[in-house]
Amino acid sequence: MASNSNDGPLGCGILITIALIAALVQQCGGDDDEPTASRSAQPSASASPEASPEKTTPQKPKKVTMSLAEIAETPGSFMQFKNFVEDNGTAKQKEVVSHLKGWKGFRRGVGTEFPILEVKSDYPVIDIDAVDAGDDKELELWMQLRVETQHAAEAFSAWWEADEPNPRLQVFDHEGADIYDSTCIDPHSVKNDGSCSES
Repeated sequence: MASNSNDGPLGCGILITIALIAALVQQCGGDDDEPTASRSAQPSASASPEASPEKTTPQKPKKVTMSLAEIAETPGSFMQFKNFVEDNGTAKQKEVVSHLKGWKGFRRGVGTEFPILEVKSDYPVIDIDAVDAGDDKELELWMQLRVETQHAAEAFSAWWEADEPNPRLQVFDHEGADIYDSTCIDPHSVKNDGSCSES
């Protein structure tokens, strides 16, 4: 009986120890019992969190290759030009082209072979007689509109490409009577003061 009473606490201690070991084993091995769905939700070590689709460089719009004569005669070509400038032009080109109202026609330079695309606008009429007489205000307006035409020519050259020597753009006033300048259709028209030859 005495030995039984002495064995009681020892037996309890052994049972407690065995229970603790079993609990530890179960806890450490618990990951193996984790549901498959839970494991699959964890990010894979092989998957790169920074993986992203390849960057694509924007393509330049395809240029129009019709002749200037064909452009002048093709319905809708003027709106195509204006839309192109709205999407791709500089702020100055957009402002200038907003004053252009349509193609007036096409012709060849007098005594020359260079092609000229004529353009209608809402620009004011310049008093050339007043310019010749030394009217500074009228001269300043005329010079300003010459530069505006050069910006329009640069915008047109970004939209158009064809094998025509010394192509010109001429912008007419809102009455369709006079032009401000015969400007080279060239990416550097402003820098070259409207000339088709490098300055």
